[in-house]
Amino acid sequence: MSVKEILHQVELLNNIEQKQVAAFLVHLRHKKENDYFNKISSRINRKENAAWMSIDDFENGKSV
Repeated sequence: MSVKEILHQVELLNNIEQKQVAAFLVHLRHKKENDYFNKISSRINRKENAAWMSIDDFENGKSV
């Protein structure tokens, strides 16, 4: 399957499925970064509420 075909298929997905594809692509990019593990571990270990968001906020595209 060509990149052009993949892009066309992604256009046909609904909004939630497109967000899942976008998240997957970000995941692929990040897993190749050397400091990704340390960066994400630091974020996960934060205890203050301001560092976290609800599932609804995440799904609606809000950022911390």
